[in-house]
Amino acid sequence: MTEDPATRSVRHAPWLAAVVGVLLMLILGTLGSPGGLGINSQTSTKVERDRNWRVIKYSIESNDGKTVWDWFGLIGVPITLAVLGIWFQSQEQIRASRDAEEQRRLATEESKEETLQRYLDRVSQLLIEKDLIRQSNVAHNPIVESASDVIRARTLSVLRSFSQDGERKGSVIFFLIETDVLHKLKVSLSDSQLAGAKLAAGDLSEADLAGADLTRAYLKYANLSKADLGAANLTEANLRAANLVGANLNGALLSGANLSRANLSGALLIGANLSFTNLTEANLSGAKLRGADLREAIFKETICPDEKTTDTGCPVP
Repeated sequence: MTEDPATRSVRHAPWLAAVVGVLLMLILGTLGSPGGLGINSQTSTKVERDRNWRVIKYSIESNDGKTVWDWFGLIGVPITLAVLGIWFQSQEQIRASRDAEEQRRLATEESKEETLQRYLDRVSQLLIEKDLIRQSNVAHNPIVESASDVIRARTLSVLRSFSQDGERKGSVIFFLIETDVLHKLKVSLSDSQLAGAKLAAGDLSEADLAGADLTRAYLKYANLSKADLGAANLTEANLRAANLVGANLNGALLSGANLSRANLSGALLIGANLSFTNLTEANLSGAKLRGADLREAIFKETICPDEKTTDTGCPVP
């Protein structure tokens, strides 16, 4: 979290005052001495005479007044108290700022949780009221098609609202998987915002994810067989050991992705960007790689399209 200038200045104020105070003490200590560099010092002469006005006693009395250390003793305490007061005030302001930030964070989390729960409740209600899963067996059912459009619109909206929240994005998709919305209602997730989504081992087979943003998504062990990922953004996504058999990845961005041990047999990767992609032990047998960008891709024990294992690079048919 970036510290605002006001908080920074308040935080540094007591230390600046303390440094100035120490310097002032050193200067005064240098000028003053225990014997005293007097301030408001006074000197008086006393003469005693006899009857004939002859001097019988002569004395000089001196009052050095307040020394620098005396004055410091008088003003040092209130200055110290003032500095301590400023310091305590600054600490209270910093603490209040942190508390306010924590309250905002908790309020945001609560709002997100309410949004997620509201989405789950509405989609669940729609599924039950319209008996959509059972009706999905009827081809070209207008009720199912209309309901699917509504679910898609609400899903895309809730995914956008979660922005960087990969956990809740994952919760939305797993809900659609578990309720058969994806597999039986065939709700499209094309162009959806799934960056950073936690989808490990999720069954997304035959899902429509064309043009979806799956940047840095966690798809380890996910089933994406025959899924449509055309032009999807999978930059730096973790697809380790994922099932991508027969998947459409034409024009997809896979730069920096982890595809080690992934099964890409029969996958379409025409024009895909696979630069800097880890393809260690990946299966590319029968994959179409025409026009694919394979710069700096890592091949180690990789099964290439011609089903030959190579440690140097896969030839593009």
